[in-house]
Amino acid sequence: TAVVPNRGVARTVHGMPGWRAPAHMSQTVEAGGLAFLSGILGVDEAGNPVESALALPRAVRAQAAGKIGRDAVALQCLACIDSLRRQLHAAGHGLDRVVHLSVYVQDIDSFKVVERLLAKAFGRWRPAIIALEVPWPGPVAGARMSLTAIAWFGAGKPAVAFNN
Repeated sequence: TAVVPNRGVARTVHGMPGWRAPAHMSQTVEAGGLAFLSGILGVDEAGNPVESALALPRAVRAQAAGKIGRDAVALQCLACIDSLRRQLHAAGHGLDRVVHLSVYVQDIDSFKVVERLLAKAFGRWRPAIIALEVPWPGPVAGARMSLTAIAWFGAGKPAVAFNN
């Protein structure tokens, strides 16, 4: 987004009902057709890191079968994807509007499972993704991963180019 002198950029803040912001954070800020989503953590309704499939929303639990159900990073990833989906839905959009995703993981080796879950969630739609290993991926103790996203809320759907 570019801010041109003497021309204002409309800024809209979107949020889900009942969401409490940690620190001074907005869930989704829209400016100039782009939406910036931050603080997407793998936490349950009480704000605790997801460590069990039972802590996932009922609609997401079925995805936590087998090894995924025993992997805390995978469980938190499923919770992050669900939170991202709900944040976009609250603003009237879906995952197909995400153009960039930053993935913060405590251990880069865990990105392999995160990558598979993101591929399943996004399907053929592939946003630009960067994965970063950081010691504290979120402002909640026990968070093993988090996401930030940029989505296109302007007219039309974004195009995807890939070489596969």
